[in-house]
Amino acid sequence: MQDSSLRLFKKYQNQFGFTTLQAFKKAGKDQQKALLMIAKATQEGYRVAVTVVEAANCLASYKKGDKLVFNLDGQSIPEESTTARMCWGLIWPLSLNFAYNEALMANGIHPTSAYNEDIDCIDPGLGHKGGFGHVKVRVQIEKTKGALKTSK
Repeated sequence: MQDSSLRLFKKYQNQFGFTTLQAFKKAGKDQQKALLMIAKATQEGYRVAVTVVEAANCLASYKKGDKLVFNLDGQSIPEESTTARMCWGLIWPLSLNFAYNEALMANGIHPTSAYNEDIDCIDPGLGHKGGFGHVKVRVQIEKTKGALKTSK
């Protein structure tokens, strides 16, 4: 691994309390590639923005325009989000999206090409087969102007 990549990876891994060596011992080659791409894209200022585009009768009180912000490996950045509410009916399908993105990065595909889609919460909604409520979000990669904040 090149020195610059190692330094970037080490800086990123400090967020988790791992040393670079510990992280690499725990990760396989594909995970190492994905972690390096996440670290590079994070350093470049990319983040995941999840914006509510439709909401009806949502028990978590999501409303159109609410925004959840995550770093590229799925950690919430609450200070950049407009709501702190998390709902399993929405977070579960988002976790699949993050796993898919990680698989793409492990194959050398930059995360900006992996996102730009709408995702529905798993509750069918009152108007859809008797559920409680329904939310649809748009998931996009955004580039911030400065260094990306990370959650603690």
